[in-house]
Amino acid sequence: MDGKVISWENARKLLSKEILCSEFFIELDKLVPSLKKSKKDYVYLVDIEYGEKIIEKGKTRLSEIKIDNSNYPNSNLNQDFSYSNDPLGVVIEGCFEVVTKNQSNDREHGSIKKKYAVLLNRINQGDYFGVFGTVDFLNSIDNKELVDDWHVYSGEVTYEFCFPINTIP
Repeated sequence: MDGKVISWENARKLLSKEILCSEFFIELDKLVPSLKKSKKDYVYLVDIEYGEKIIEKGKTRLSEIKIDNSNYPNSNLNQDFSYSNDPLGVVIEGCFEVVTKNQSNDREHGSIKKKYAVLLNRINQGDYFGVFGTVDFLNSIDNKELVDDWHVYSGEVTYEFCFPINTIP
């Protein structure tokens, strides 16, 4: 994963009108002047390859993100995201999938154990991620002790099965 630190103004140019008109971004815009005073009016723009694991066992893989912070040398990814295992962000393109890994115990067909992913949530373009971790932080709840058996991937790595239901008697 590669990324760079960009200004809030440049980040706004990457977002759709629908995202910018949301209540959240309207309120965030009001905070930018105070963030500017403390030199924190920047965001991290990270390019994530399709199928790449972003969160593993409930923890963000920050140490694997190579960040170009030449425009904001005082920025520190680990420090800025230390408030949560899943920091707040928005999907600009594509989607993320939140999954848990399970293992089958199929005894009927031998003792073959197969691992499979179960889709918990799909975060689509324009949707927020890290909302729960951020809300926990704002409410002073220690979210680092939450269940850690979940992962987030870029793109679609799971299958959805739709079963036909016969409604004709």
